Amino acid sequence: MPELSTFPAYDPASLVGTTLDARYLIEEHVATGGMGAVFRARHVYMRKDVALKVLRPDLSASAELVERFRREAEIAASLDHDHIVKVTDFGRSPEGWLFLAMELLFGESLFDRLRRETFLPPAEAVSILRQVCDGLAAAHARGVVHRDLKPENIFLARDAGGAEVAKILDFGIAKMADPASDSATAAGMVVGTPEYLSPEQATGSAVDGRSDLYTLGLIAWRALAGHHPFKADEPRALLMMQATRPVPPLTDARPDLAVHPRLIAIVARACEKDPAARYQTAEEMRLELSGALDSAALAAPPPPPGAPREGPGRSPGATSSTIRFGGPLPSPADPARGARPVAFLRRHPRLAVLVGLLLVAAGGAGATAVVLRSLREARAATAQRD
Repeated sequence: MPELSTFPAYDPASLVGTTLDARYLIEEHVATGGMGAVFRARHVYMRKDVALKVLRPDLSASAELVERFRREAEIAASLDHDHIVKVTDFGRSPEGWLFLAMELLFGESLFDRLRRETFLPPAEAVSILRQVCDGLAAAHARGVVHRDLKPENIFLARDAGGAEVAKILDFGIAKMADPASDSATAAGMVVGTPEYLSPEQATGSAVDGRSDLYTLGLIAWRALAGHHPFKADEPRALLMMQATRPVPPLTDARPDLAVHPRLIAIVARACEKDPAARYQTAEEMRLELSGALDSAALAAPPPPPGAPREGPGRSPGATSSTIRFGGPLPSPADPARGARPVAFLRRHPRLAVLVGLLLVAAGGAGATAVVLRSLREARAATAQRD
């Protein structure tokens, strides 16, 4: 390999127009990251466009980083899945450039979308999360734990039909879940991005696929809430939060999402500190997400037999007398306050039937009794008039 001094000053744009390894004509600089740059290139013999990831030349002297780059190629190439970016080639040019060739994707990262949109509608978020679960399930089945999942590493591409397809990128610090593997990280070493570390990673403990699911839970929280659940001025404080502080309920940031209780519960379970309390497989989480957006009435788990219904600002055992779009109806304990609405319902029995059905569905037992009593009285009065 040439001495570093023989490389030109590292300006990614300077590589545009050159042919790397006598095979890849670099046509456009796409992006620059911490380890290098990504280009659109064309294989001169196969006439096929690819994304070419080129390692920064000053990092090529680091055996650890070169090994990480090589491992990314090896692991990603072994994971042939629709929701994992396909890696097609890896090598070093005669000039010393270390490169990785991947399928060329068109779209944007989840990070870029969130930076633009702040947060995602639940249906859009669930679609992305399900696809990522699908990709993780394939990786975990091969014993691969990603360990650095984050919005930057989830790419939202478009297929030939225009449908959005989520792709997992960057398996550079992925780990084979075999403790005997030579690639296992030394005990106590923290790897990953602090905002998205699992408690196991934050403490340098052993990890398995459930670590990725915790991270995916944090990504879901961020995508739905519009910000991270934890904020700190330095990485060490974030590590402490990830290791010890429970992730707050998603409804603390977005009370309106309470209409999707299953989705709230799925995110909460994925974010459990104890791996045993999380989803045990990505496939299990994916299946749960499939029903995450059922209607609020169907999605809410029924209370145990005989258990009182409770809610914010409601004492245990109290009954609801409110429907979301109809306003409060009187309680039998407040006849004076309820005189006018009850009289109105007596004069309009058909409306009383509709309101009664809505209240039964909403669980408003007390107000429902009022409506049904009013309906009976109204029918009796109608019969007398007839």
